[in-house]
Amino acid sequence: MARYYFACHPADLLDEGVDDAFARLRGEIGVDGVVIDAVAPARLALRPRIAQSPKIASHEAAAWFQPDSKCYSATRLRPNAAKAIKARNAMAQLCNEAASQGLAVRLRIDPLENGVLTDRNATAACVDVFGRPHDSRLCPSNPDVREYVASLVEDVSTNFVCESVELANVDFGAGLYARCDPVHGFDVSAMESMLLGWCFCSACRQRAAERDVDVDETVSAVQAHLSRIFELQPVEAASRFVEQNAHLAGYRRSRIETVTSLMKMIRRRAKRPLHLRASGDSLEAGFDCEAVADCCDGFVLAKPCGGKPPAMKMLTLEIACHPPETADGPALVSAVHDASGGKYTSICFSEYGAAPEPCLEWVRQAIRFARRESA
Repeated sequence: MARYYFACHPADLLDEGVDDAFARLRGEIGVDGVVIDAVAPARLALRPRIAQSPKIASHEAAAWFQPDSKCYSATRLRPNAAKAIKARNAMAQLCNEAASQGLAVRLRIDPLENGVLTDRNATAACVDVFGRPHDSRLCPSNPDVREYVASLVEDVSTNFVCESVELANVDFGAGLYARCDPVHGFDVSAMESMLLGWCFCSACRQRAAERDVDVDETVSAVQAHLSRIFELQPVEAASRFVEQNAHLAGYRRSRIETVTSLMKMIRRRAKRPLHLRASGDSLEAGFDCEAVADCCDGFVLAKPCGGKPPAMKMLTLEIACHPPETADGPALVSAVHDASGGKYTSICFSEYGAAPEPCLEWVRQAIRFARRESA
C-alpha cells in the first residue's frame, strides 16, 4: 500500500503554527508524512489560507536551518540561512514536532538555484555559450559547488531526524533562458533554451578537455547553430545536431559524467536514504536516470511514468492537488487511485501552504478512497 506525504515549506508551517499544521495534516487530512524544504530556491507564493501573515510570501534562496560549520571546511561556499528563522534552529523544531505527531519526515534539498551565493561567488555560477554568467544558477562542475552540495546532504542527514533526504535539481537545470519573455526579445523555444542552457564555465571546459573534447570547436558549433536559428533559417533537431557532431556529443557525455559523479560523491556523504528527483534529461540537464540509479535509494517523479518504471524499490509520484494541474476533487481522487495501486510506493501532494482550503478536502477524500480500495 502506498504512503502519502504532503510537501511543505517551512515558512508556511511556522506561520500557521507548527502544532496546528501537523495535527491537521496527520489527523484531519490523513497523510503519513511530510516533505519539508531544508534548502529551497527563491520563492514567491500566494498562500490563500493564511489569515494573519502575508497572503503573498517572498523568500530568497536559503537554507532553513543553522548550518553545522564543521561540514563545510573543504569548500568556500557556506549556506545562507533564511532571514525568517534568524538565529533559531527551526528545522529541528519542525522535525521533532512532526515525529511527535506520528508523521514521517523527508527533508528536501534544492541547492543549485541560489542568487545569494552566485552574488558572493561569481566564479561558481554557470556561464552560457556567449560568456555570460548566470545570476542564480550554481554549476555542478565547480569543485566548491560539488563539495558544498555534498556537505549540505551530510549536514542535514546527520543533524536532523528524518527518514530520508530528497535531492532536487542537482544537475545543469532546464536551461538558463527557459523563462525568457518573448515580448522582450527572441521567442526562445525548447531547443534554443537547451543549447543556451549548456554551461561553458572554466570548470565545465576543463572537465570536457580532460575527456579529449575540443571545447573551442564545441562553442563554435553551438554559436553557429544558434545564429542560424536567430536568422530564422531551418535547422535539424537538437538531438540529431548533437549526435552528429563529435565535439558536441563528447561535451554532452562530459555533462552526464559530471552529474553522475556528483551523485556518487553525495551518496558517500549521506547518512540517510537518498531519494532523487528526476528533474530533466541527459540532453538538457545532464541527468541520466540509469546512470544515477545506483547512487540513490529512490526516485521522485513529477509526472506518471509510462511503460516500465525506473528499477527502484522506492518510487514517489508528486501530484499537484490544486488547479490548474488538477481540475477538481474527482480528478485528484482518480489520479491518486491510479497511482496508489501500482508501481509507486508513495504519493506526495504539492504544496500544502499554497493549497486553497477546498483542495485540502480533495486530498483527504483521495487518500481515504485509495486506502479503502486497496484494503
